[in-house]
Amino acid sequence: MTVVWSDRTVSRLTCPACRESGEVGNRERGFEPRGMLADTDSPVYRCINCGCGIAIRRRPLVRRPRVDQIDPDVWGRMEYQWGRENPLPATEVPPTPSPEELVRQLRSTTVDTNHLIHLVAEAAEVSESQVRRILAPPAS
Repeated sequence: MTVVWSDRTVSRLTCPACRESGEVGNRERGFEPRGMLADTDSPVYRCINCGCGIAIRRRPLVRRPRVDQIDPDVWGRMEYQWGRENPLPATEVPPTPSPEELVRQLRSTTVDTNHLIHLVAEAAEVSESQVRRILAPPAS
Protein backbone atom coordinates (compact mmCIF):
# COMPACT_ATOMS: atom_id res chain seq x y z
CA MET A 1 0.00 0.00 0.00
CA THR A 2 1.33 3.37 -0.98
CA VAL A 3 1.00 6.08 1.61
CA VAL A 4 2.90 9.32 1.52
CA TRP A 5 2.61 10.71 5.04
CA SER A 6 4.54 13.77 6.11
CA ASP A 7 3.94 15.98 9.07
CA ARG A 8 0.76 13.99 9.93
CA THR A 9 -0.72 14.80 6.50
CA VAL A 10 -1.50 12.19 3.85
CA SER A 11 -0.83 13.37 0.31
CA ARG A 12 -0.93 10.18 -1.79
CA LEU A 13 -2.24 6.67 -1.22
CA THR A 14 -3.52 3.49 -2.86
CA CYS A 15 -7.01 2.15 -2.22
CA PRO A 16 -6.94 -1.31 -0.61
CA ALA A 17 -10.20 -2.27 -2.37
CA CYS A 18 -9.67 -1.27 -6.02
CA ARG A 19 -5.90 -0.56 -6.01
CA GLU A 20 -6.47 2.92 -7.48
CA SER A 21 -3.62 5.25 -6.60
CA GLY A 22 -4.10 8.97 -6.38
CA GLU A 23 -3.79 12.27 -4.66
CA VAL A 24 -5.67 13.14 -1.49
CA GLY A 25 -8.07 16.01 -2.06
CA ASN A 26 -7.85 15.75 -5.86
CA ARG A 27 -11.52 15.44 -6.85
CA GLU A 28 -10.77 14.24 -10.39
CA ARG A 29 -8.57 11.35 -9.37
CA GLY A 30 -7.90 10.30 -5.87
CA PHE A 31 -9.44 10.55 -2.46
CA GLU A 32 -11.77 12.91 -0.64
CA PRO A 33 -11.15 13.66 3.04
CA ARG A 34 -14.00 12.61 5.33
CA GLY A 35 -12.77 13.79 8.72
CA MET A 36 -11.49 11.54 11.47
CA LEU A 37 -12.43 8.05 12.61
CA ALA A 38 -14.57 8.20 15.75
CA ASP A 39 -12.60 8.27 19.00
CA THR A 40 -9.24 8.29 17.18
CA ASP A 41 -6.92 10.68 15.40
CA SER A 42 -6.99 8.53 12.25
CA PRO A 43 -7.95 10.46 9.10
CA VAL A 44 -10.66 8.96 6.90
CA TYR A 45 -10.83 9.21 3.11
CA ARG A 46 -13.30 8.16 0.42
CA CYS A 47 -11.92 6.56 -2.75
CA ILE A 48 -13.26 8.45 -5.78
CA ASN A 49 -12.92 5.35 -7.96
CA CYS A 50 -14.83 2.73 -5.94
CA GLY A 51 -16.39 4.76 -3.11
CA CYS A 52 -14.99 2.72 -0.24
CA GLY A 53 -13.90 4.22 3.05
CA ILE A 54 -10.25 4.18 4.06
CA ALA A 55 -8.76 4.87 7.49
CA ILE A 56 -5.08 5.79 7.88
CA ARG A 57 -3.80 4.61 11.26
CA ARG A 58 -0.49 5.56 12.76
CA ARG A 59 1.39 2.67 14.28
CA PRO A 60 3.61 3.07 17.31
CA LEU A 61 7.29 2.33 16.67
CA VAL A 62 6.70 1.97 12.91
CA ARG A 63 7.25 4.84 10.51
CA ARG A 64 4.71 3.79 7.90
CA PRO A 65 1.02 4.11 8.77
CA ARG A 66 -1.48 1.32 8.17
CA VAL A 67 -4.20 1.74 5.52
CA ASP A 68 -7.43 -0.07 6.42
CA GLN A 69 -10.60 -0.42 4.42
CA ILE A 70 -13.59 0.46 6.59
CA ASP A 71 -16.25 -2.26 6.83
CA PRO A 72 -18.85 -1.56 4.08
CA ASP A 73 -21.79 -1.52 6.55
CA VAL A 74 -19.99 0.87 8.88
CA TRP A 75 -18.86 2.96 5.89
CA GLY A 76 -22.43 3.20 4.59
CA ARG A 77 -23.58 4.64 7.93
CA MET A 78 -20.60 7.00 8.01
CA GLU A 79 -21.33 8.25 4.46
CA TYR A 80 -25.00 8.76 5.33
CA GLN A 81 -24.02 10.82 8.38
CA TRP A 82 -21.43 12.76 6.34
CA GLY A 83 -24.08 13.62 3.75
CA ARG A 84 -26.44 14.89 6.45
CA GLU A 85 -23.73 17.01 8.08
CA ASN A 86 -22.28 18.29 4.77
CA PRO A 87 -25.16 18.71 2.32
CA LEU A 88 -24.40 19.77 -1.23
CA PRO A 89 -25.31 23.38 -1.92
CA ALA A 90 -28.64 23.84 -3.63
CA THR A 91 -28.33 24.75 -7.25
CA GLU A 92 -30.54 27.65 -8.11
CA VAL A 93 -32.09 27.58 -11.55
CA PRO A 94 -32.50 31.05 -13.03
CA PRO A 95 -36.02 31.89 -14.16
CA THR A 96 -36.77 31.55 -17.85
CA PRO A 97 -36.88 34.99 -19.47
CA SER A 98 -40.17 36.13 -20.95
CA PRO A 99 -40.70 35.54 -24.69
CA GLU A 100 -40.26 39.30 -25.25
CA GLU A 101 -36.92 39.27 -23.44
CA LEU A 102 -35.77 36.23 -25.40
CA VAL A 103 -36.66 37.93 -28.68
CA ARG A 104 -34.61 40.95 -27.59
CA GLN A 105 -31.63 38.76 -26.57
CA LEU A 106 -31.69 36.41 -29.58
CA ARG A 107 -32.65 38.78 -32.42
CA SER A 108 -29.01 39.60 -33.21
CA THR A 109 -27.96 35.93 -33.34
CA THR A 110 -29.80 35.05 -36.55
CA VAL A 111 -31.09 36.73 -39.68
CA ASP A 112 -33.55 33.90 -40.27
CA THR A 113 -36.85 34.94 -38.68
CA ASN A 114 -38.22 31.39 -38.73
CA HIS A 115 -35.18 30.19 -36.81
CA LEU A 116 -35.63 32.98 -34.25
CA ILE A 117 -39.30 32.08 -33.84
CA HIS A 118 -38.40 28.45 -33.27
CA LEU A 119 -35.65 29.28 -30.74
CA VAL A 120 -37.86 31.61 -28.69
CA ALA A 121 -40.87 29.27 -28.78
CA GLU A 122 -38.78 26.36 -27.59
CA ALA A 123 -36.91 28.27 -24.87
CA ALA A 124 -39.98 30.07 -23.49
CA GLU A 125 -42.25 27.05 -23.97
CA VAL A 126 -44.82 29.05 -25.92
CA SER A 127 -46.39 28.54 -29.34
CA GLU A 128 -44.72 29.83 -32.48
CA SER A 129 -47.82 31.90 -33.26
CA GLN A 130 -47.37 33.72 -29.94
CA VAL A 131 -43.77 34.55 -30.88
CA ARG A 132 -44.93 35.76 -34.32
CA ARG A 133 -47.33 38.17 -32.59
CA ILE A 134 -44.42 39.53 -30.53
CA LEU A 135 -42.32 40.01 -33.67
CA ALA A 136 -45.16 41.61 -35.69
CA PRO A 137 -44.80 45.38 -36.09
CA PRO A 138 -47.29 47.33 -33.98
CA ALA A 139 -50.51 48.24 -35.79
CA SER A 140 -50.72 51.92 -36.64
